[in-house]
Amino acid sequence: MKSTRAVLSVIAAAVLVAAAGCASMQSWFAPSFRLEGPHAEAKKMGKADCFGCHRAGKDGAPKAPQSMYGKDECLSCHLSE
Repeated sequence: MKSTRAVLSVIAAAVLVAAAGCASMQSWFAPSFRLEGPHAEAKKMGKADCFGCHRAGKDGAPKAPQSMYGKDECLSCHLSE
């Protein structure tokens, strides 16, 4: 009985830590770009500029998934310097 509670407590703690860490770990897995080519002026661009190409895949740009549409700061996860 005690071991079952201990195991369940560890699992619950792991789930809570994983859920809390998801947002911070998102940038580890986000595709990144460098400040060159079409992104040379990215630091001066806003969210609307990013979605101008990435919402529809303009000129071969990868399409942004629907889950990104509410985000405000694209560069915080996607810029690689």
